[in-house]
Amino acid sequence: MDKIKNWIRENPRCLILTYGIFYLAGFFALEARTGDFFLIDCPLDDKIPFMEIFVIPYVSWFLLIGIALIGTMIARKNDFLELCLLMFGGTTFCLAVYWFFPNGLNLRPEAVPDNPCGWLVSFLYTMDTATNVCPSIHVSSSVAVGLIAGKSRWFSGWPAARWLLYIWIILICLSTMMIKQHSVVDVASGVLLSLVLFPAVSLRPALYRRANQTIGYK
Repeated sequence: MDKIKNWIRENPRCLILTYGIFYLAGFFALEARTGDFFLIDCPLDDKIPFMEIFVIPYVSWFLLIGIALIGTMIARKNDFLELCLLMFGGTTFCLAVYWFFPNGLNLRPEAVPDNPCGWLVSFLYTMDTATNVCPSIHVSSSVAVGLIAGKSRWFSGWPAARWLLYIWIILICLSTMMIKQHSVVDVASGVLLSLVLFPAVSLRPALYRRANQTIGYK
């Protein structure tokens, strides 16, 4: 415990991740809410087939976010702050939308294939309701990772790694529609959200520079 306390004291930037506590509390509170929801629908949704294999990139989102946050926290301090500002800012906006504009989907199939990927999809359906979907947090946070990676010097000597990351992010975004967790509208709004917020983060105004100094960034 003493080693952990000392590491936190020497790396106060990690405390930003405590935002996750407030996010989870807000998200699950919204998930438990009942009442009327605005149904998100788009004609394109009916043309997208259900493909349970896409549950693999869908669940890989958790790995992507973990690697991005922990990796930048340890190795790329400035990227970490920018990623947190962009990702957590987008997440907070999504939760506000869900609160004031309750929305949901009616896209899930009545039955899924009886195979390992189908079982995982069924498990996800039981864990995550078809509400609070627009904008998609899955998409907005994935795009946030891609945008920060695009300007990061971390990949300057590894262009192939950057493109592999982009492909991974694209597959995650596609997966949200292929397993009927999100509508095209959710995905488009999630992408747009991060694109709109990105300039404010990338410009790095004085406020962010002062935040850097406060939490021990160089």
